[in-house]
Amino acid sequence: MPSLFASQERRPKRPSRPSTSLLRRFNDLYRPSVSPSLVSKSKGGKNSNPETRFSPEQPVRVSLFPLNISTEGFHGNSSVDSESNSSHSDASSSRQTLELSPSLEASPIPSFHPQRPHIKPLRPALKQTTSWNSTSTRSSTNDLHVSFVIPTRPDPTTFTMHPLFEYTHLDHAPISCDTIYPLSSRSILDRSTRASIPYETLDEPATEPAVYSLLVLKCDLLPWEVIVCPNASGAAPAKSTRFPFTRRRPVTNLDVLFALYDTLTERVTEDEWARLGHRSRAQRKISRAYEQRCIKLGGGWETGVRRIDWLDGRTRLVGIEMVPAKDGVASDVATLVFKTPA
Repeated sequence: MPSLFASQERRPKRPSRPSTSLLRRFNDLYRPSVSPSLVSKSKGGKNSNPETRFSPEQPVRVSLFPLNISTEGFHGNSSVDSESNSSHSDASSSRQTLELSPSLEASPIPSFHPQRPHIKPLRPALKQTTSWNSTSTRSSTNDLHVSFVIPTRPDPTTFTMHPLFEYTHLDHAPISCDTIYPLSSRSILDRSTRASIPYETLDEPATEPAVYSLLVLKCDLLPWEVIVCPNASGAAPAKSTRFPFTRRRPVTNLDVLFALYDTLTERVTEDEWARLGHRSRAQRKISRAYEQRCIKLGGGWETGVRRIDWLDGRTRLVGIEMVPAKDGVASDVATLVFKTPA
């Protein structure tokens, strides 16, 4: 008699299905308000794959694939069960894809090409500013130009005199040279020690920076300029001990003294004397200086009036002062300073 109940034969156990559906699990995992994490654990309970997090601001594309679970080793009809499970998974996955697609935005399929490793440059980028000057301000952070620090260079239109001649109202120069006498070690003296100035000092450049062309000196007592050129003394050897490897020689301290002496000992022409005015005060003053000079030297009456007589007895050179130009445009003027001999 056929039994109305199913036989009590033991059937092979099928793999237990999850208590909740796959759709509910994925809805919990990919809920926009929560940043879920997908963690796959191994049998030992440790994480076999790194944790993956999804940001709710970025669209996510979910792709579900059928899972083929192999149940070989349970019973003989395990292949039949796996086929039924896979077909059930296919149906579930297709249904879940249709239900999830409206709630998630489509995103482009990511490229599976491996990315090249980022190669760092061998040298760092140069720091850049908007100007060649380190003190300049930046116009904007996007306006960048290479900058270098350039040291301050002296103005080529200005110069300073050698310390031997450098004179100010507070600091007097060390030189003391009475131009009424021919230049020698007896007339070119140190103001404090009254000793002769060494030739090495006289052979040094008269200005800083050095002048290789012409140096123009002026004096308030003289209507003439003193033009100094290199080797004005004429006594310097062809190969100087201080400049042995240069063809050009700068204007030296000795050149200044010789150019000054040659200018002051030059005789006055009739036109220059006539421009003072017949029997004028200037003519009488210069005539008196001419007589005192001849008396001091013990002669020289026949040579007549010279330019040095315009100094009115103040024949001792005590320095050269750099006076700023009155117009404010031209460079400083080198002015000769004379005093009466002690």
